[in-house]
Amino acid sequence: MLLQAYVRLSLFFAGGAVALGRRARAEREEDAGLATLEWVALVIIALALAGIAGAAVTTVLNNKVAQIK
Repeated sequence: MLLQAYVRLSLFFAGGAVALGRRARAEREEDAGLATLEWVALVIIALALAGIAGAAVTTVLNNKVAQIK
């Protein structure tokens, strides 16, 4: 406990607390940006797969209708 207080006071007086806060904030923002890119990629993949599945279902249905005629 005493060591933790000493380190915090030392960092505060050295200006390290502000620098550490800025660094932590930048890392969080960077991580959030990467997470957003991952979600965008997942949405693109999901839409592509849905489009392929829709085309496949349409093809199968058209073939079945053609067989009936």
